[in-house]
Amino acid sequence: MQSAEFTVNPSFNGAGNTNLLAAGNTLAVGDNGTITVTLTVDSGAEPGPYTNQVIATGTSPANQPVTDTSQDGTDPDPNDNGDAGDNGDPTVFILPVAAPFIPTLDTWGLLALAALLAGFALRSLGRQKEGSAKA
Repeated sequence: MQSAEFTVNPSFNGAGNTNLLAAGNTLAVGDNGTITVTLTVDSGAEPGPYTNQVIATGTSPANQPVTDTSQDGTDPDPNDNGDAGDNGDPTVFILPVAAPFIPTLDTWGLLALAALLAGFALRSLGRQKEGSAKA
């Protein structure tokens, strides 16, 4: 996790400690800043789609709690009504999934498999002939 504008919380772990910023960080009204968080996700070989959304919390200059839900994309107010707080579409993403290893047979393996299948077919035909001869 890193930021050029803020001091990040070195104890952030995403579970018990969810504060991205270290104590004492401030953001003036109308200012902005970026925190970059790099995650490693184990998708269990499932590409998704997955969604991600965060909720930012803080305290206003009037000492009132404020919250904002993240909006997909780089425009926090895509409906251009001057209120970014009424936008909260989650970010949808698909993870790349490595193709599974599927064992294959080489030329000799394919020939052996063909011979084995031919043997089963001939054996089955032989049994059918025996059955019709007994009838």
